Amino acid sequence: MSIQALHISREPEETSRRENTNEHEVSVPDSNAVGNAQSNFISTDGQCPSIGAGKSATTLPIVPVRVKAKGSNRSTVTYAVLDSGSNTTFCSNKLVETLGIEGDKTRLSLITLGKQNCITSCNLFSLEVFDLDENYFVDLPSVFSVPSLRVSNDSIPTQEDVISFPNLGDLQIRTIDLDIGLLIGCDVSKALEPH
Repeated sequence: MSIQALHISREPEETSRRENTNEHEVSVPDSNAVGNAQSNFISTDGQCPSIGAGKSATTLPIVPVRVKAKGSNRSTVTYAVLDSGSNTTFCSNKLVETLGIEGDKTRLSLITLGKQNCITSCNLFSLEVFDLDENYFVDLPSVFSVPSLRVSNDSIPTQEDVISFPNLGDLQIRTIDLDIGLLIGCDVSKALEPH
């Protein structure tokens, strides 16, 4: 996860090479570094005449999906953020608990806005994701668990959002009453392709 539309001036930091090549290195923004930064977009909460008072002006590419562990018949429904700014795929610990699965313990070396080589422990999973009608399937071979994805449900697109764009008039937005449990990065480019 990386912030695309944000520039911060600061002195360059010295970077060191990773000596332990068994660790995975990913870039994730530090949630404390920028007030309203979410995933790879910046939320602009506040009053805006074109969208209404107090509503977030940012919707993200978030879709409802069915997900299961590779080789399992047990599945659940959640929202997935399609994040072209992330080089890694993540799932929430809550999704892991719902699926009742255990992954391989691993460590990530995270690069955030505020820190270099921040080591964190997590689990690694292989998941499969489908659209709600199970017409499209994508294999997610490397998914890292995190306590939460820190993407606001206010960023989920609604039918009301679509109405303001005449060229999308026939598009029907499907909604579910659940939180965001999956963030699919560009390491699974097939999931980011339009259908």
